[in-house]
Amino acid sequence: MHVTSSNLPMKPFETPGFDGSPSSEHPPQENEALLHSIVNNIPGAIYRCTYQGNWKIAFISKGIEQISGYPVSHFLHHPIARFKMLVHPEDQGIAQQTVEAALLSQQPYTLDYRIIKADGTIAWVREIGQGICDRQGHLCGLDGILSPLANIHSRPIDETSQELNPKIAPKRTILEQINEGFLNLDSQGQVIYINSQGENLLQTTHQTLCQPQETLALPPDLAQFFADLKTALSGTNPRPVEACYPYRETWLEVRAHPYDSGILVFLSDITSRKQVLNSLRQRENLYRTFVKNFPNGVILLFDPDLRHTLAEGRDLEAMHLTKTNVEGKTLQEAFPSDICHSLEPLYREVLTGETRLTELTFGSRIYLTQILPIKNEAGEVLGGMVMTQNMTECKLAESENARLIASLQRSEAKTRAMASLLSEAEKLAHVGCWEFEIATNRIICSDEVYRMLGLDLNAASPTYPEYLQKIHPEDRETAEQVMERAIQGGESYQVEQRILQSDGSIRYISANGEPIFNEAGEVVKVLGSLLDITDRHLSQQALIKSEAQLELRARELEKTLYELQRTQTQLIQTERMSGLGQMVAGIAHEVNNPVGFIYGNIAHATSYIDDLVNLVNLYQKHYPEPDPEIVDEIEEIDLEFLFEDLPRLLRSMKVGAERIREIVRSLRNFSRLDEADNKQVNIHEGIDSTLLILQHHLRDDSPEPNSNNNITVIKQYGDLPRVDCYPSELNQVFLNIITNAIDVLKPQKTPRQITIQTEAVIREQTSSEPPSPDWIIIRIIDNGPGMTAEIQQRMFDPFFTTKPVGMGTGLGLSISYQIIVEQHKGKLTCSSEPGKGTELIIELPVHQDYEEPALFE
Repeated sequence: MHVTSSNLPMKPFETPGFDGSPSSEHPPQENEALLHSIVNNIPGAIYRCTYQGNWKIAFISKGIEQISGYPVSHFLHHPIARFKMLVHPEDQGIAQQTVEAALLSQQPYTLDYRIIKADGTIAWVREIGQGICDRQGHLCGLDGILSPLANIHSRPIDETSQELNPKIAPKRTILEQINEGFLNLDSQGQVIYINSQGENLLQTTHQTLCQPQETLALPPDLAQFFADLKTALSGTNPRPVEACYPYRETWLEVRAHPYDSGILVFLSDITSRKQVLNSLRQRENLYRTFVKNFPNGVILLFDPDLRHTLAEGRDLEAMHLTKTNVEGKTLQEAFPSDICHSLEPLYREVLTGETRLTELTFGSRIYLTQILPIKNEAGEVLGGMVMTQNMTECKLAESENARLIASLQRSEAKTRAMASLLSEAEKLAHVGCWEFEIATNRIICSDEVYRMLGLDLNAASPTYPEYLQKIHPEDRETAEQVMERAIQGGESYQVEQRILQSDGSIRYISANGEPIFNEAGEVVKVLGSLLDITDRHLSQQALIKSEAQLELRARELEKTLYELQRTQTQLIQTERMSGLGQMVAGIAHEVNNPVGFIYGNIAHATSYIDDLVNLVNLYQKHYPEPDPEIVDEIEEIDLEFLFEDLPRLLRSMKVGAERIREIVRSLRNFSRLDEADNKQVNIHEGIDSTLLILQHHLRDDSPEPNSNNNITVIKQYGDLPRVDCYPSELNQVFLNIITNAIDVLKPQKTPRQITIQTEAVIREQTSSEPPSPDWIIIRIIDNGPGMTAEIQQRMFDPFFTTKPVGMGTGLGLSISYQIIVEQHKGKLTCSSEPGKGTELIIELPVHQDYEEPALFE
């Protein structure tokens, strides 16, 4: 079954009677009995291929299941390429040439070659076939028989991996064209190669799989694949594993073949195997039609009790059996004990639905024996069938096989040239193959290409212009250009195209093309494939849209979070300022009243005391000789000292009262509760009020005696104009910044110093003469340890603090930044280096135009 349509005169098959209609030579009952008899005597697999626009397998007997390990449904009514995939890659070239030469000469052929069975083993088979021609000599079909060739114990592919593995690199072109997934793993189980079909089946990429597996976050299908691979490798001998991948609704078969330095893995889409088989009646009709071609062998039927119900075949006598001794007899009654010991476990496994293959020796003959279940239309196992085929002659073919292997190796180069013919697209893989014959301007394509283009499968092969019309107008020019370069310049290409469907929808495909040259170096045809990537494209578009939506939501969330943090700091600031202002104002009010009372009475007390002193002086003048008791009291109270000290005491009380009144004014100036709106203020008064409140923090709190480690404040005030601002909130900024400087300096040894500099600057030239300053700059500098650039980047963030837990809220500088920048339209910056102190710079415009007077915007 290696025929193609490229060089052979072909015509659709129309042989009379092929549809199974009864012949007029015999009654239907005799035909049926005759067919049964022939089938019962022919081992191996009989097939018929027909040509209806392309080559398909119209019939193949159940012997193919014993030979290949695949069910009949895997081949029946499918393109002939389904069978060609079984042929060993090194044998495909010679097999193709032999069959085509025989068909061209209208002669029968006999061909021996290797196949790779479903379980991964390699087996030799012999194929005998002949073409079918109509009366005009056109080839319209092919009949043949396929049988095991020799008693060669099938070798797993891992035993031949040392032959095949060194050739994987030069055969990557072939591996990329086959419709099976192929992976190569090293001895550690790490993927080192995967072909494109494997990437498609696993929905992954070579770059992803070749990463170390411990770093991979495996999606469900990929995780299941590695689990199935582990199952396939478990046990003494590797075995194929079939599993359903629910995410893609696909059945995959994993076949693993270890070799010295790694593992070869084949991955097949077997979804079609799992579909419902044709009805039993249709299979039986086809079976009876072709069973007459089954050669020497024996067929036995048995029931669930292991009792044989049928024994037919020409080799019954050669196997020392008769119908009488077998039919109606159990396995133990019909066969010798050694044969029973081999067959009984196989019989019982078959009754569970399994198929088994073994070899039996009867005398000098060796038989390949296949045992398979018989099922009804509901899939229930009714019994079993035993089919044997004489393999004795295959022993004589071993020497011929060695010669054939050498010939196949010499034809390896030709096999690579024909490798593109191996990649017949499978529908479930969404890959289609096409061949553009330049001379005829016609494209020969697979069924999947018809589906992608929206063409009727029964329609004639499309021409190149017809194919171009199916391409989206925006992609058509590119398609023509790459094809022109392939034909004129011999360039391969790979492009993505959009295909217009009859219903107006669009399919996205990846198109590949490879030019084929004749002996003169001219391009005579272009071979290529189409990969349907519509689902992938739509998924990518959905992913892009989803990412855009997520990014938008993230930005909105970030903005909301910023607003929440900003509002939170504003609320905290408002609460703190309100509490602090009320406390300061309350203290100032409570102190101011008694101080005012005391201060106001000092003048009266001074006047009264002066009067009393004058009175005493008059008494002393007019009564120089007082009573002795008075003299004693004068001496006791030291009247002369009292007259001298009492005025000094009153003056001291007056100075203290004035000092208290000054402190009260500073407290009221700091709180500014009577100045909630913006107004023009003296900045220096606000700074001085803040320093007065913090005076006790500036003193040395060291327990050491005679310690003088106070924090020195150096004022370098410039000539500042009155500034439009919110006084109480600006005082809060001074308080926060100076408090931070004090906290930084306290752990430090002397000298500990804070310098406050102010100046007025002109930034915008005005027409006024002379020009007046429009900005002021306030610098608060400490000689502390400084800070790193990383801390400077975050120092104005809400809740960021470098103080120990519980020692700071992280809101002081954040609130200060909002007050200066957002409320007063100024600037607050920092300049610092580790070990060189810190300078905070406040820049404020002299005049403001506030839209709202409150803290909140």
